[in-house]
Amino acid sequence: MPELNLDNPAVRAEFEKIADFWLEKGAGGFRLDAVKEYFSGDPDKNVEVLEWFMGHCKAVDPDCYVVGEVWESFTTYTKYYRSGIDSVFGFTMAEEDGKIAKTINMSGSANSVKSFAQAMVTVEQKLASYSDTAIDAPFIGNHDTNRGAGIFGYDETRIKAAAGLLLTMSGSPFVYYGDEIGLSGSGRDENKRAPMIWDSESSGQTYGPPNMERQENRFADVETQLSDPDSILNYYKRALRIRNENPCIARGRTEVLDVPGQEIAAVRRSWNGESIVIVYNYSDESASVELPGVSGMELRGYLTVSSAQEVSLGEQLEMPAFSIAFLTEK
Repeated sequence: MPELNLDNPAVRAEFEKIADFWLEKGAGGFRLDAVKEYFSGDPDKNVEVLEWFMGHCKAVDPDCYVVGEVWESFTTYTKYYRSGIDSVFGFTMAEEDGKIAKTINMSGSANSVKSFAQAMVTVEQKLASYSDTAIDAPFIGNHDTNRGAGIFGYDETRIKAAAGLLLTMSGSPFVYYGDEIGLSGSGRDENKRAPMIWDSESSGQTYGPPNMERQENRFADVETQLSDPDSILNYYKRALRIRNENPCIARGRTEVLDVPGQEIAAVRRSWNGESIVIVYNYSDESASVELPGVSGMELRGYLTVSSAQEVSLGEQLEMPAFSIAFLTEK
């Protein structure tokens, strides 16, 4: 790729023209690739470039949204929020060694759902230390990484449980196309960019990028999964519906609540005078969860890995294995 001299005023002016063109056409914002390579090895200079670009874009459209890719450690990529950028992709949650995969695939207190709950607080606090407008952008995989289905061993329960963690985080989670149906893809980059499988007839589908190896997909196409209440796709849809119906999930600040057990966790997410309590049973058995103040709450919704399972709220919260409950004040 060509290197551009972003210290040159003429180059910056051309970038401003490009941004203006798209913003004036109604584009909602931009995804910036490889931000750390604007001036390789110089994070402070990269932050300065972002600060200039964000200042220009927000002057044109205060509501535009910009997310940047900084493929670095948590302590490094979070520093880019000093620029005023809206979001930086949260690599600490992503890939095989990210917090989501460790929570799903590994055992021990450091990899428990309770540890995941605390990690959400840590992320929020770190971002807030750099910017009061920071929006976390967690994800599991993208076009440069192995796909989530393989990361979770093509195990449908694990794939759903991982989606549950991602889509109950605050901020703006990103879902790589195809992960919502368990699409396969690993190894060379072309494999990770295999086309979406829309139906069993392959109508309207592409052949994928050149040099893509044949992919053996373990799960059904979009059309088939839409009609299956237990599909991965319908789990994603339920999770997104609950998220959209409860703005506290995306916008609120997280507080970890005290509940017994490592594989049981509860957090309160508060925003704009309202709150929602999210409870996770990520053990492989059903659980009766003792939650302080449960008598003053109602069940707002829940996520289970099977449509035959239910979460119920009485004197205690009854939760199937790998389920999530959402509670609000009566």
